Amino acid sequence: MSAPPPPAWLDALLRLVQEVQLALWQLWHALGWSGDLHGQPAWPWSHRIAGDTLLIDLGLARQLGLSVLAIVLALTCLVVALGWRRRRMVWLGIGALALVAAPWPSPVLLVTPAAPTSFHQSPTRFAVDAIATGAQVYAQHCVACHGTDGRGEGPQAATLSRWPPTFLSPLLGRRAEGELFWHIVAGMRDG
Repeated sequence: MSAPPPPAWLDALLRLVQEVQLALWQLWHALGWSGDLHGQPAWPWSHRIAGDTLLIDLGLARQLGLSVLAIVLALTCLVVALGWRRRRMVWLGIGALALVAAPWPSPVLLVTPAAPTSFHQSPTRFAVDAIATGAQVYAQHCVACHGTDGRGEGPQAATLSRWPPTFLSPLLGRRAEGELFWHIVAGMRDG
């Protein structure tokens, strides 16, 4: 069973959030403030906006959407105030009121820890050769803990301090491709 498609406004908000993060990431890299990792620019910050959480929590998504609209309104009021001297204070007041009245989402809910590869894309995509290689690597390095069916019930799973995650969770499909890559390459580390 799959989830219904997101409403149009949520889809647009998710695209906006993703595009803003990608633009900041590329700008940061173009300025030389972040390095490369595995042939792609590294995400330089410890957190990112959690688009997957916005898909799950529509209330949080609404808060973020309304806050974005308040920012747009405040910037519009600022531009009008700069051009219309006679009513400048009224327009500045409306813009400030929009920012104060906006339902700002809690940063604790809005952001999630990020990996340096959070926004990486697979250079091979879903090529047949890459899938066959992945199957060989999985059989050699992963089956012992994750099991042949990916449920995290391999023969060595019970010996670990933390049970291996299942690959059958619907939330796994919502994870960023680069973060999945990071967890596979870096492995799970005990705190």
